[in-house]
Amino acid sequence: MEHTLKDVQTKLAEEQQRLAHLREAFQVQYCADELDAAGLLATAHLAQSRAAHSAERIRGLQSLLDFLRHGGRPLCEDCGEEIPLVRLLAAPGATRCRECQQMLEDGEGGPATGLAAETSAMHGLAGTY
Repeated sequence: MEHTLKDVQTKLAEEQQRLAHLREAFQVQYCADELDAAGLLATAHLAQSRAAHSAERIRGLQSLLDFLRHGGRPLCEDCGEEIPLVRLLAAPGATRCRECQQMLEDGEGGPATGLAAETSAMHGLAGTY
């Protein structure tokens, strides 16, 4: 458990450092040449997009740390099983196990659980979505 916490803390620190570096790239400086200015602006937009993704990963890693510190792991929102740690490290903030996520992406849907299932059952729509 202690080794796992250190792994997540290390990933979190690396991601925070990456975000700080990306934020530096936002600083578009004045450039007299229009082509150079356009290139700098495009680079800044790309850095901003990457920074948003990095901030999302940081939130996911912080959430994972909270779960681990309290002796648990997030559960898949479809099947209710614990999401494997290797998946959570690769995709911080994941809300589904790999199998359920794959079924969702393949258009098969997952087990009828959670809020969607409760709502469907209330309206007599179980299995129709």
